[in-house]
Amino acid sequence: YILEVPAPLEEGKEWNAQLFRSITSDSATFDFERLEHVPKRKGKYVDDSIHRAYIHHIRRADRFMFFENQYFLGSAYNWEDESTTKAHHLIPQEITQRICEKISAREHIVAYIVIPMHPEGDPASGAVQEILHWQHRTMEMMYKKISATIQENELETKPTDYLTFFCLGKGECAEDIPEELTLPEPDTPGARLRDMARFMIYVHSKMLIVDDDYIIVGSANINQRSMAGTRDTEIAVGAYQPMHTREVSGEPRGNVHQFRMALWAEHLGGVEEIHANPGTLECVQAVNELATTNWENFVTEEPCKITGHLLRYPVTVNDDGSVTSMEDSPNFPDTEALVIGCTNFLPNKLTT
Repeated sequence: YILEVPAPLEEGKEWNAQLFRSITSDSATFDFERLEHVPKRKGKYVDDSIHRAYIHHIRRADRFMFFENQYFLGSAYNWEDESTTKAHHLIPQEITQRICEKISAREHIVAYIVIPMHPEGDPASGAVQEILHWQHRTMEMMYKKISATIQENELETKPTDYLTFFCLGKGECAEDIPEELTLPEPDTPGARLRDMARFMIYVHSKMLIVDDDYIIVGSANINQRSMAGTRDTEIAVGAYQPMHTREVSGEPRGNVHQFRMALWAEHLGGVEEIHANPGTLECVQAVNELATTNWENFVTEEPCKITGHLLRYPVTVNDDGSVTSMEDSPNFPDTEALVIGCTNFLPNKLTT
């Protein structure tokens, strides 16, 4: 049933929310009174407000940005090579630009980015390897620009003190496996999984939290298909509590902060006081250290339990910003698939 009056609001807990889309006039009817605010491309009205919302809130970020997304590739126009690849949306470049601005101002900001270990499907397949290749191009572009800014400002910090990538996984020890489980057939994928007792946790969320006072959550990936507005149809909601913003309270401690802390407790295996301020150098270094330890335990030959689920993304970020395979593990665990991918000359629309 429908309430005749709205439910009473608790003072200080109100929310403001806004709906964003990636959609064209082929798929939706627009409000003609507001068409002056909607761009037009090739005769179609295009609502790319998800893309614009991400850009707006990245630019206003002061201390940290926390992303979870199924894909992360884009801003190809700034890649060192293959810059004509049709993945030109602005989000990776905007993140990089905001970080570089903060470095030059002698202020600290951190972008935490959580993605799957690899896209869905066989990681050695041509399509997945090409997506990983574009992802590698994107990551290296970002890190090299950040490294150059660090050097220009003669700082002792590292690129991963400002931008850091993670994936999620579960590692178990022999004691965690119930004795009553039926043993899988020998020499099968199931047997190998049982022996190693580890697996990736697939990230499917599409979310951005900025400074613990604003959240965007929806269906849009950070790739060209989702952000263009002219390809996949997407929807997202951006929301904040007016009484719990950086401008009003200094240190936002409303529901966005509480949700982010609960999520981090799941990822990191517990809550530490330092996690309340993700934008500090101390916090990012502590998170990176835990994620690195988790990765080292995740890839051991003997089953090993890890703390929480957060893993370092398995690449090496050098001081000059170049991104290479880890020396001892160029492939994803238990596969022959390259972590940094390779190009297979597939049509861009299939992999961007």
